[in-house]
Amino acid sequence: MCVVRADRLLVDVRPLNSMSLLLLLFTLVPLVSSPCAASVLINEVLYDPDGPDTGLEFVELLNCGSSAVLLTGWTLETGNGANPDDWTVEWTGGDFDRLEPGEILLIGESDVVPTPDVVEPLDLQNGPDGLRLTDGTDVVDVVGWGHPLPPEYYEGEPADDTSLGMSLARVPDCFDEGVNASDFAASDPTPGRRNAE
Repeated sequence: MCVVRADRLLVDVRPLNSMSLLLLLFTLVPLVSSPCAASVLINEVLYDPDGPDTGLEFVELLNCGSSAVLLTGWTLETGNGANPDDWTVEWTGGDFDRLEPGEILLIGESDVVPTPDVVEPLDLQNGPDGLRLTDGTDVVDVVGWGHPLPPEYYEGEPADDTSLGMSLARVPDCFDEGVNASDFAASDPTPGRRNAE
């Protein structure tokens, strides 16, 4: 989730008459106060596979925007819900990691089928825990599951824990109101594929 900050909007209002100034303010207020969707989102997470967790966990990133995104320096981090602000980097984007519009990047362990775009040992806990995507500087997306959970591990309200073998998925893809509890639903895992409508 991103917000256009008022302190970064530089407008010279000296030459404007009162009517033009009023129109400008009505134009800027929605930009200052309303959230805007991130283009790359965490779209699906399987943190509690059916059977041993090791080897089968995965995370999908989906470019929901209309432009390609270079993921150099981006990070995917797991959050330990037992402690506040306890993040561990699981993946960092390389120089050639790029997502075209509508493209999925599957980050997963060695036994995930199909073979992930990035094979990476993950340490996704069964909850209450969280997952955070950054662009290397700013937080782009956060997904938390289970209760109770420190507020830095989720957006709005954490999603409920899933049953064994079920993933947390945005249904439909890219659905993002900034509330994990309503943005995500328990789903049959679909690694590397679009989520069911």
